[in-house]
Formats: sequence, structure tokens, C-alpha cells
Amino acid sequence: PLTLCLALSSTVVLIQGCVPLMIGGAAATTGIVAVDRRTVGQQVEDKTIEIKVANSIRTKFGDSVRVNITSYQGVVLVTGDSLGNDRKAEITQIASQTQSVKSVSNQVNVVKETASFGELSNDTWITSKVMTTLATTNEIPSRTIVVATDRSVVYLMGLVTQREGDLAAAAAAQVSGVKRVDKLFQVISPAEAN
Repeated sequence: PLTLCLALSSTVVLIQGCVPLMIGGAAATTGIVAVDRRTVGQQVEDKTIEIKVANSIRTKFGDSVRVNITSYQGVVLVTGDSLGNDRKAEITQIASQTQSVKSVSNQVNVVKETASFGELSNDTWITSKVMTTLATTNEIPSRTIVVATDRSVVYLMGLVTQREGDLAAAAAAQVSGVKRVDKLFQVISPAEAN
């Protein structure tokens, strides 16, 4: 009976934990479309770019690279690890030849071995903390900013005013565990932001 009781209480805790995540996830998805400064069409285009570039790189290199692709307004950020310098150059070429890509920022690290599970988990945790910080900091349009983290370096992308970008970078830099913040913003005027 004690084992059954513990199992049931654990299940209830898990289920209760999932409901807010599911609701929050749905709300977040809807919110992104509603407050993202990109058009819905551009958001779809960016997701399509991410999938195409990732698939092309995976097909070409398999497990010899670990990449994450982020696209914002056709600007592609590639982060991750490569086991050879020649692969890094080819990754840039693959990404830049993908339809609708305007430019590529290749931040892939040339390494002897790819990041460990612990490093990847830490990056996920840092991204979560940065997103929370941006969402709770005044004058930062957090829903228009995309956050990517690789080896504790935070990359920020989005359509922001100069002031919004500076505030976001300063807030992100204060998050524990962040080594550096790279701004890949597309700067717009305050009138365009409204």
C-alpha cells in the first residue's frame, strides 16, 4: 500500500506539473505570433529555413558535427561543434545556399570532441534563465527576441530598437553562468517598433 500510494502521489505531481507547461506552451506559442514583430509569413519562413539547413548539414556530416540552427528574418545563426575546420566552412556554404537565407553567422566551435550532455543541459538552463530575465525586465520586448546559448555564450536575435537591444544584452549579461552575450539584432527605429 505504501508503494502504491507513493507511485500515485508521484503521478499526480507529474500530471500537475505538466498541465501548466502545456497551457504555458500553448499560450507562449500564441503569444509569439501575436507580439512577434515579424509577420506570420516570415516566422513560418524562418522555421522552414531552420529545418532545411539542419537537415542539409545532418545529411552531409552526420555525427561529426553538432549544430543548432536559428533563423530570424532570414539571418541564420549556426552554433555547435565541428570536429574539423573544413566542415565549418562547408556549413556556412550549405546555410548560405539555402533558399531565403540573407546572411549566415557561423559560430560553430572547432573542437576535438562535441559538447557533453552536462554542457548542453547547462546551455538549456542558461537560455531559460535569460528568457525569464528578459520577460521580467521593463522596456524589453521579450517576445520579439530569440535566445540561443552554446557553451555558455548567449546569442540574441530580433527586431529591436537600439535601446531595447542594449537593455536586453545588459540584462542577459547579468544572468549567472553567462560567459558572453553576442547581439545579432536587426535594429529598427522607435516608430517601426510601434
